[in-house]
Parts: sequence; structure tokens; C-alpha cells
Amino acid sequence: MLHILSGRAPRLRGGVAATALMVSAALGGAHAQEVAPQTLVPAAADVCPTRVVSASSNISNANGLICDGTNGATFSVSSNSPATIVLDYGRNVGGIPFFKVGVVSGSIQLKASYSEARRYLSTNGDGAAPPAQSFGTGEGDPKRYDDYVIDKTGLVTNYYNQAGERYQMLTISGSGIVRLDGVGITYIADRKQPADYGGAFHSNDSVLNSVWAAGVYTAQLGSVPARSMPGNFRIVNSSLEARGASNLTGGSDIGYYTPGKDWTDYKLTLQANIVNSQAGWAVRTQDPQNGIVFLLDTSKQLRALSVINNVYKQIASATVPFNITAGTWYDVTTTVSGKTASVSINGVNVLNADISAFAKGSIGFREYSGETALFRNVVVSGGAQLNLAMNQASDLRQFWIPGSNEVAAIMDGAKRDRLIWSGDIDTAGPTIAYGLGNNDYLKGSLQQLALRQHTSGFVEGAVPATYPLIAGNNLTSETGVYSADYSMYVVLGAFDHLLFSGDLDFARSLWPVVQRQMAWNATRLDKRGLFITRKEDGADWDFYDPEKVGAITAYNAIYYRTLLSAAAIGDALGETTAAADYRSQADKLGKAINANMYNATKGYYKISDTVDIIAQDANAAALFAGLAPADQVQRILDSMKSALWTTKYGPLPFGNTWWKSIVSTFISGYEVQARYASNDTLNAEALIRNVYGWLVNPKNPDVSYTMWENIATDGTPGLGSYTSLAHGWATGAVSALSGYTLGIRPITPGFASWLVQPHPGSLTDVDGRVPTPNGPIAVKWSRTSGKFTLSFSAPSQTTGMVGAPLLDGTDVTVSLDGKVVWQKGVAVGVSNAVVSADGQFLYLSQLQGGTHSLEVVK
Repeated sequence: MLHILSGRAPRLRGGVAATALMVSAALGGAHAQEVAPQTLVPAAADVCPTRVVSASSNISNANGLICDGTNGATFSVSSNSPATIVLDYGRNVGGIPFFKVGVVSGSIQLKASYSEARRYLSTNGDGAAPPAQSFGTGEGDPKRYDDYVIDKTGLVTNYYNQAGERYQMLTISGSGIVRLDGVGITYIADRKQPADYGGAFHSNDSVLNSVWAAGVYTAQLGSVPARSMPGNFRIVNSSLEARGASNLTGGSDIGYYTPGKDWTDYKLTLQANIVNSQAGWAVRTQDPQNGIVFLLDTSKQLRALSVINNVYKQIASATVPFNITAGTWYDVTTTVSGKTASVSINGVNVLNADISAFAKGSIGFREYSGETALFRNVVVSGGAQLNLAMNQASDLRQFWIPGSNEVAAIMDGAKRDRLIWSGDIDTAGPTIAYGLGNNDYLKGSLQQLALRQHTSGFVEGAVPATYPLIAGNNLTSETGVYSADYSMYVVLGAFDHLLFSGDLDFARSLWPVVQRQMAWNATRLDKRGLFITRKEDGADWDFYDPEKVGAITAYNAIYYRTLLSAAAIGDALGETTAAADYRSQADKLGKAINANMYNATKGYYKISDTVDIIAQDANAAALFAGLAPADQVQRILDSMKSALWTTKYGPLPFGNTWWKSIVSTFISGYEVQARYASNDTLNAEALIRNVYGWLVNPKNPDVSYTMWENIATDGTPGLGSYTSLAHGWATGAVSALSGYTLGIRPITPGFASWLVQPHPGSLTDVDGRVPTPNGPIAVKWSRTSGKFTLSFSAPSQTTGMVGAPLLDGTDVTVSLDGKVVWQKGVAVGVSNAVVSADGQFLYLSQLQGGTHSLEVVK
């Protein structure tokens, strides 16, 4: 989330002095201990508790459950005396809970509950399960607690993913004794170790270091590698257990063997066992939404259905001439030949069906909500060859699995909503690029969003990561989920990905999506040339507030930035005519915004053309997009600070109580970027310390060492127990610290050309690196009274520019690689084509990659 992601070259103009006002003491304050990345990212997949918070007296050796514990913990319970223990994992983690039962006698029940913050932990957890089940994800535990009957020793593993928690409460009830030899969580999100991070940041300020580390980890916790979500096909007791999740993935529920899409005639034999309701298998499957499905149920009915674009139509049915009972294995043979499929069960031919709708396709399995079946000994013979016992996880390696994720993706939050949100990736995508050097998460997210484009051009703003990579059906309405401005973010994400990855092929694949989205945007312009939202599509990041309808400043600023981003994509792809048109549209829009939405008397952008109230998002978005006239930038920054910086934990989002007074970690990230880009460095640092420093401060009673979705004015989670305490949209400080404090930003796609421009602010020493497709760019700088030294290296095949801070004036001597290039306000020994100054920085361009050193002496 950099200023230059507006689609223009880096803004080099100056004229905006960093504020000389003393900033208030940051709440981030002095830490008892700096938060290091290696203390956050799990070193192993199985994560153990780090301490016992509390334990009832009928638990012996409670510490046996923590990481260094031995001999397990023994729970002795009776009908009127349950046992309870609260465990702390030391920071927010997430994954599949497990329990190792060493001894059990009597009748024992275990209830495990989860919470990101201690204050919200109860026997039902924090109550904030992923609401995305209504989207049909089938991913994520539908509750924040799970119940188990413990009747034997061995490993007990939860079926669902509890994806965000620091605290776990175990309640043992019943009558008897159980010894747990271990408990833990199998972490399923990105687990790249800090030693292997592509990026790094370290300074002489422990708060900023901690914020960077926790921000990167937050993004990791919400990033799911391809196929890391467990899905609804598992190997259990030497057979495939296929479950139907709640609503599944919008009905796209055929799990199929992906290499077999071109199979024509073959014989499929398998053994099936109905656990609940019915067993389903498929032939001639093209994808999760197209194929022939057979369903066998306990009423002795066998049905054949054609599935075309996710629409099921029965094509044949028959009654099995013997009883079908749950818990019994049946031998099933399905012969596929030409236009006909025949099914026999236990050697008896039961059904013949016309399958002419599909000439070819693979085999698979199909269960819907509330259904479960087991399958084993799956053999395909004849025109195709496959033999899978279904007794090991590798047997599923080449299956598309319902409820799992086909590609890597960025979730908005670890705990909730566990959806790909287009607005959230505008922050989380650059965080991951700067921190990890992995652009696949953003790419996968964009792939999913692009497939939810309506015929109007509108792209939906939220999509489950578990959807198959198939264009959505019946997307014919003018708009859809979630709102008008969120539909634009797919263009911003496409530019982010291109800028950080340099992947022109992927950008080219998204170009038609970008053009259709831009065409839809243009349909919403009024006679003044302003973007207009309507009732039902005016929602935004503050989902808890009423929607904003009409000419909204923040939405128009996002549209302005979208036009410039689309133009930059067009330039990179050689689509120069379209690029020029988008820039022309941006110029007209910018003039309309400044003419109708800027209050020149008070020095701020209004919420809308008709509501004259200052808003953080409107002004941060306008500054971030480069909309504000140069002579008004400082006024706007001052207005924002005086009107909105009224809490100890960060700015209020609006200068009026019509909306909720909750600090937005999302919008504050844009303000941080805007202040850095405007050279208001001291206030940018103060904002990071106040908002994000509190979230890594050990004195914060709710600290999770991850970035929160929002913050209440008293410093607690903004929406109570519902708040996500690990939200990728809250990580904007990472790209700000890497891009401005360390000072490394891309100019052209893939860092083929770059800018190194440190913003020292209050700091004296900073070093780190930024990953690029051609290798890292590393920077180290230090500042003393009257002197600034910088060393940096970049890949040899790249070129770039360095911006040297002028130490409060141009009367300095600047040396590059040991040679004086600037002295007494003029260039020395170099042409004016490669040297320029703006009062804040001296810029030296046309630098070849390699190792360079720079010194500024006052």
C-alpha cells in the first residue's frame, strides 16, 4: 500500500516540511521486550501452549501440557466436580486442534473453547465464528468451541479449523479420570520462517520493529497456501471420508480426480459405505459444477443426475432390490460406454442412464450438507487406469477437494470472516510482498475475485477462497456483493501484483477484467463527473455504520487512484490508447473532486459534496492518491490531526458522532502512508506508535501480538468479542516502514527500476531489505548530528534512483560512491539530468544496480 501504487511515478515534489510540533508520547512506549519475528511464527506445524493461565484443583501436573511439560496432565472429575484449565499459546495462532489421550477411565466429555483475547474466553469461546458459512465456504469451525466424548486412548483431532486464538479453555466433565499427554494446534496458514523472509526491517526503535514483525505475522496468519484448508475429504481409518459441509461451495461440490478430464469410456469400481443420508460418486466430471452424479441412499433409491453449470437434473432412477443400510460396505461398479452408464451394486445391475450430456470426464465423489459416506478401493480400468486404496493422504493429492482452496489466498481475518475481501488485500498484498516476497497469495485472491465479475462489469468485493476457479453463474445483476467502491479494488490489486511481481502474463490475463470494471465505474458518473453510489451499494470498510449514498469523497478518491492504476497497467502491457484515456478521465475526475468536495476555508475534504464533516478516509484517500493541491497538503494534514487525533489509541474516523467512534486500523494505515508521502514523517511515526504500538505492547491486557481489525476509544477491541484480532487490513505500517522509513519502493513492475529514499524522522539507525523478482534490495542508513550515511545494493540488471535527505536545507555536501555530486546548492561533476532537489531530498537518477554508498554532510 504505497503512494506510488496510485499508478504514477513516485511523487518527488517537496515543499511540505515535516511538522516541527512535538508529537505526544506514543502509547507504544518503551517495551519490556521487543517482539521478534521468530517469537511469533511457529517453528513447527504443531503449536503447543506456552503457559497455564489457570487450572482447577482436580488437575494434577497442569504444566505437563505446555511446550516443555512432561508426563501430561491428569484430570479427576465427578458428576458435580468438572475440571477446567485455561492455556495460553503466547500469541495468536490458528489451525486444527488436537488432543493426545494417554489414559482414560469412566465416562469423560471434553469441551474445548477458543478466544483471541482472555477477556472474552468462556466455555463457548469468544462466540465469533466465521459468518462466511452463508457464502457456502464449508471452511472454518461454525462454533468457537468443540465437544468430544473421550472413550479411548490415542489422538483426537478436531474436524474443523479454529483459525484464530491465543487462549484455549478445556473443560472436562463426567465421572472418571483422563490423562492428556499433550494438546496443541496444527497450524495451517503460511509458516515461512523469519530467517527465510524475503524482507527485513530493523531500527533503533523497538516499537516500530515490533509493529513490523507483528504486521508481517498477522498477514501470514491470514494467508493460506494452496490446498492448506482441510476440506471435506479426509482419509479416516483406511478409507476416504467424504462429508458435505454447510452449503458447501455454492453447490460446487463434486470432488474429482483432476488428471482424468479427458477420459471417455472406462469402468469404475469402488466400495461405498453410507454414514449419514446417502453416498454419491461421479463419472465424466469436467469440474466441480459439471458431470454425472449417482446417489445411493438408505431408502434403496439409486438416482443418476446430470450436473450442468451447477444445476442438478435427474436423468434416471431405480430401486435397489435389497436393503441398503448405513454402516455397511457395498461393492459398486459403474461402467461408462458411449452415451450410457450402467451401475451394479454387489454384482446386481440396478440402473442404466443416458449420459450423452458429457462425452468425457473424470471420476469423483459428491456429498452435500449433512451427508457423509466412506469410499475405498477405487479402481478405474478400461480406457483409463487408476488404482487408489484410499488409505493414505497421498491418494487425494490429485483431487479437487470441496471445502479446500485450489490456490493460495489472503483471508481478511484469521478468525473471521475468513473471506477474500478486495479492500483488505489492498493493504495485506503489499504487506506480504514486502515481508515475505511471496506474490502468490495476492495472485490467487485476484483470480478468485475476477471470476465473480458480473455481466455489467461489476466485480464482487468478497469471495470464499474455497470456490473452484470457475466463472460464477448467473452474475447478471448490475451490482452484487459488497459495494460500489469495493468493486474497484480488483484493479488496485491487479496493479499491486504487477508492480511487485513484474508478472506481465498475469496482468495481461486480468486486463479484460480491468477494462470491464473501469467501464462499469464510468456508468456511475453524474453530470459533474463525480462517482455516485446508490442505496444498496454504498457500504464501505465501516460495515457497522449506515451506507453512504451519493457523491462520497473517499469513493471518488479511490476511483481516481483506480484510473491511474489502470493506466499504469495499460502502459506496461502496451495498451497505450487505453492508458491515455484513463489518465484523461482521472484528470477530469480530480478537478471535479477538488471543485466540489474540498473545503478551502477549513482545509479538509468533506465526507461528501453535501455533508461538510471531516473524515479520515476521505482525506487520507485524497492525499494517498495525490489529489490535493501542493499548497493545501499541509493544511489538510494539520486539519486531520487537530480534528481527529482525539484519543490515546489513534484518530477517530469521523468528526461527528453520527458514525461509530472506533479507531480504524485500516484507514489509519492509509493516513500513515499519506503522511510519509507528504514528508510529514514525525507524525507518520507517531501514528504508527499510537495505533499499532498499542497492539504489540505487553501492557495491553488484550495483546495478541497481531494487528486488530479496529480499536475502541478505551483501547479494547473495537467491536468487543466479535472483533478480529488478526486482520490483514491493519498491517499498513509494514509497507510504510519498508517503503518509506527503510526507503525502498518500486517505480516500474518487478522493481526493474526502483527508488531508495529513506525518511529518517526521529530515527538514527535503520537497516533491512526488500525482496524483488531479481533478488533483494538491501539498505542500511544512519544519522548523526549533521551527517547522514547510506549504503545500499540492488540487483545488477536493475536501475534506480536514490533520494538523499537534505538535513533541513540544501546547503549540504552530498557524495555518491566517494565522489562529491552536490555542494552549496548545485550539482558537481554530474549533469542536471541526473540530479534534482526539492528542498527535502536530493535525487540522483540513472543508477545501475550494484552496491552504492552515499553521504550527506551538513
